[in-house]
Amino acid sequence: MPYLIIFLFSLCFLYRYDIKKKEKYKKSAYFFLFILVVLTAGCRYVVGGDTVRYMRYWEYYPTFGDDIGIFSYAMYDPFWMLLNVCCKFLCSDFIFFQFVHALLLNWILFYGVFKRQNIFKEHYFSVVFFYIIYYFIYFNMEVLRESLAVAIFLLSIPAFQQKKWLKYYLFAVISFLFHSSAIIVFIFPVFRYIAFKKRYVILTFIFVITIFILLESSLSVLFVNPIIQQRFDLYKDASMNFNGRLLRTIIYFIIPLFIIYVNDYRMYRRKKEYIVLYMVFVFVASISAGNTAFGGRFINYIAIIIIGYYVHFIYGIRKSLFVKNVQKCVLVLLVIIPFIWTLKSYFGNYSFILQGKKGYFLWFPYTDVFHIDDSKQKNIIEERIYFADELMLFQTQ
Repeated sequence: MPYLIIFLFSLCFLYRYDIKKKEKYKKSAYFFLFILVVLTAGCRYVVGGDTVRYMRYWEYYPTFGDDIGIFSYAMYDPFWMLLNVCCKFLCSDFIFFQFVHALLLNWILFYGVFKRQNIFKEHYFSVVFFYIIYYFIYFNMEVLRESLAVAIFLLSIPAFQQKKWLKYYLFAVISFLFHSSAIIVFIFPVFRYIAFKKRYVILTFIFVITIFILLESSLSVLFVNPIIQQRFDLYKDASMNFNGRLLRTIIYFIIPLFIIYVNDYRMYRRKKEYIVLYMVFVFVASISAGNTAFGGRFINYIAIIIIGYYVHFIYGIRKSLFVKNVQKCVLVLLVIIPFIWTLKSYFGNYSFILQGKKGYFLWFPYTDVFHIDDSKQKNIIEERIYFADELMLFQTQ
């Protein structure tokens, strides 16, 4: 199946080019992996819960010549609407659009981010490997709008590091016009000027937690855009209870800070390109603890950066005398534990929606555009559409 093929090739290329440092056919292997990712995402057919809804909305999107109004307060954000309009003008089939989306998103990530930026390019096959494990399905088959906003924002990271704010905010505006959750990136430059020190970390955490716990109900008045205000009202009531917040605090705040401590102060692998991003992470991680629903959205904007740092940390462990005696064991655990956590979400029991179904039914078995008329695939798709609709209804109740 396509998922396994991508996984195995990315693992093989990681071993050959990042661990063994081979150079022969390196560019070709990277391009081949890029093509595999695009084809898998672009040739799917009704794979992904959000994809089901995007296919349905596609029928109602305008094309050139219609009354478009992309800058009106419509259901979706202006540049997302414009992209749909352009694609629909060229081809009325949603399959064409999802292929364009897969090509655009992964071209930005593979050739604009992973391979070019200093925080990724040292071990970019490893970054791709973790991207495929954690975010390939999510970005390519679920949050289609937000994934483009995230990818465009990631192009601004060099400008952020160099304090080139005009260039940074140009990317921020484009990102925002694809998905309004990108409003968070307009605040990030503030934390470029706050030093990564214990007192500032604690103060940031306390401040954000206080804002969300004490003033959450009145924050929506700050948003003049009705779309943002509507989404804020939706997410503010979707946060987890105290136990959920505590778990998020451990996963997104305490554990990463411990990794930073080990990397920077025990292995002495401090890297300037990452240091200037530490307080941005502290800010977003604090939001994840203050409101888990908001945090789950905003963490997407720095998730790839976290992956890059995690790869940097793993290779530091591999070279460090600090853990030489248990090196292999630690490395295996560092790769497997996050992977198990990801698998856990896929194997959630949803029998209360559709008998015997797990969470992974939204994406597995993989159904493709080449077997649209196959009766077995049709049955899978009918069940998946029903499953996605009922799951959406359950989540919004």
